[in-house]
Amino acid sequence: MAYLLKSRATFAISLASRASSSFYRAFTTASPLLNQVNGKNAGEESKTVIPMLSRPIGLEDAPKSTDPHYHINNKTFKERRSDFFNLEKNKQERLEINREIFDGTTAAKNISDYNSTKGKSFFAPDKYFRRDKSLYMPNFLGQTLIDAAASTTVNNEGLEATTDRIINTNPQEGQAELPKVSIIRIHLSSLSQDQCQSYLIDRPQFQQRWNLVEGKDFQIIDINIPHRWVDEMIVKLSKSSIRSKLAKHRHQNYFIIGKRNKMRKEIVKLFNMEKIHSGHVLLVDNEARIRWASCGPALADERECMWKFVRSISKE
Repeated sequence: MAYLLKSRATFAISLASRASSSFYRAFTTASPLLNQVNGKNAGEESKTVIPMLSRPIGLEDAPKSTDPHYHINNKTFKERRSDFFNLEKNKQERLEINREIFDGTTAAKNISDYNSTKGKSFFAPDKYFRRDKSLYMPNFLGQTLIDAAASTTVNNEGLEATTDRIINTNPQEGQAELPKVSIIRIHLSSLSQDQCQSYLIDRPQFQQRWNLVEGKDFQIIDINIPHRWVDEMIVKLSKSSIRSKLAKHRHQNYFIIGKRNKMRKEIVKLFNMEKIHSGHVLLVDNEARIRWASCGPALADERECMWKFVRSISKE
């Protein structure tokens, strides 16, 4: 037992060091941003045609705070214990992890996708979706930046639900109502995180122009989904660093989501998670309906529309 645990820990550390030195180095030769993403690149006309989002995105059913974002393992404890001590399965697991991290085909495709679109799968619409036509934001279960012992919404696995931060599902006595609009940022890599951050450029000016107050009219929720378990481990070890860079009131709204490899297929498809360098920014109302969506780096008009729509939805 001790040998297996030590072996797995050693393997994880070696993979983490190799990933940090080789994976991110692959992006040092990435080309500059396309002119408004869909324009010219290095003097040549871009062949990539990026559509505008024309239909609501989301799930058909309203989320519950108990809904898992991953497939449930229905194996019994005896079966899981048998798998743990199965040397052949452990060997296969190591091979799959190694292939997940260092598969040149997958890495090359991600780089190619990023170079051709810069993470832009679609352009954001210039109108937000009507409430009665909008679809729902899925629920995610993950760790936040606050101590689980101090939280009143943590479940028996030590995880918190994103839905509890969007809808007042279990209002406590004296608890303030949640804002009507949540700016939700979903990122799977450092590049997609930078894209999501571009939507908050000049935030004070937009808030002043539209008379918006954070915590009353809107809130910001970050959903960090490391696409590999090694990245998940690194992110969790970096929680104190992430915490120091965010205002204290945002700590409870920063989610680190695990079990990416078991993610439900409809959620993977919804946010195009195969393209790990494409960040998504959503406007979600207090019924968990997705009213507007964008992805990739923010264009000036998309940033303008986002803040304008935050005001409009908050006044409904």
